[in-house]
Amino acid sequence: MANLYNSEGYFSPTEYEAMTRIEKEEKAARKAANFRPIVYICSPYAGNIEQNTENAKKYSRFAVDNHCLPITPHIYFTQFMNDEDERAEAVLMNNILLSHCCELWVFGDVISKGMSEEIKQAKRKYMKIRYFTEEMEEKMRISEIIAGLMSLRKDTESHIGPDDDFNDVFYHDIKVLDAVIAELRKRNAASPVRKNITTVVPLALCAEMQTSARKRTSCTARNATVFLRRRKTNEIYALHR
Repeated sequence: MANLYNSEGYFSPTEYEAMTRIEKEEKAARKAANFRPIVYICSPYAGNIEQNTENAKKYSRFAVDNHCLPITPHIYFTQFMNDEDERAEAVLMNNILLSHCCELWVFGDVISKGMSEEIKQAKRKYMKIRYFTEEMEEKMRISEIIAGLMSLRKDTESHIGPDDDFNDVFYHDIKVLDAVIAELRKRNAASPVRKNITTVVPLALCAEMQTSARKRTSCTARNATVFLRRRKTNEIYALHR
């Protein structure tokens, strides 16, 4: 514990202030490490019940691995409730649990009727909703992708100097980013309103940015490529509108 007097008994306010700051930072770090946001797992159940239950367990484990506390009602309510006869009561309890969560995590490309109701409920509560594939890779809204790329473009422009040897490379990156943004805006405008879609970004554009990144010290182009490229495949992130 911080003390106004040092080990030799002399008054030392500077040392006390420094130690107090360190203790506060350590306390905040411990508190952050112990905090686990509660997330509601929204995934299919009807149909292939056995496989969907295993998937729900997998998604719950994914949430735990990401330092979250998962709430997955269709794993445990189905252990002692009849989904056909007690459907209304189960939905009510699901909504009660959902109201205690800070985020809704939606998994898979198929949105069942029950999942749709949970998403509507989350939107009514202005809850953060995140979408994931069955492989637990997060989808992103096209508007979010565009915002991220616009931020990268602004960062690239900030590196342009009057006598910078890398200016040509910066201008090239801006041109590539503009092409990607234009493509996304085009696909976003063409997509049906209020309908979930998936689309891709041309691999060639990301390849250009990745090649450009190797030519200079700035990591803007490399960041843009990582922002779009999947970790495990050569495909581009599915963009979820």
